[in-house]
Amino acid sequence: MKYLGACLLGFLSVLLVNADTGNAKWTLDLKKMVAPSTPAAGMVMGAAFKLDKTRLDTTGALILQQGTGVIPDAAIIIFLPDKSTRAVAGKSYVISADKLDGQMKLPVHVKRKPPGGDLPRGTAFVDGYAMRLVFGTEKGGVVPAKIYICLPDEAKSFITGSFSLGAN
Repeated sequence: MKYLGACLLGFLSVLLVNADTGNAKWTLDLKKMVAPSTPAAGMVMGAAFKLDKTRLDTTGALILQQGTGVIPDAAIIIFLPDKSTRAVAGKSYVISADKLDGQMKLPVHVKRKPPGGDLPRGTAFVDGYAMRLVFGTEKGGVVPAKIYICLPDEAKSFITGSFSLGAN
């Protein structure tokens, strides 16, 4: 019975993700990574992910978070070299999963609360992932952005879509 419940939950997660991401899929091919204009969503560590909160810390940590609390239910955190919303405006970060000489690699953490758990668990990557992150022009203290990121974890986590950052 547990197995059937887990299969049903997985199937429903895939249906929800396909509805939210416009049928976007996990890929390491940058040519196929075109983020939709829909709100950012995906799969994180084997479960559906819907973006609830986004912020850029003064450390340069871009936090894409599911859940509105201080401790996220799930998150992908990308450590950018820029430390403010104004500094990222108009910039793009394109990271290939291939090892290319001179390519900047940004550390990325992925985490999720386990069922019944209070604290999220996860892992970090410095290579092996692909990402296309594009920030628009700042207007009224808000910077629009689009992301498509695919991580090499066992569950093939990915997030794709649009979001915006407020001034910091």
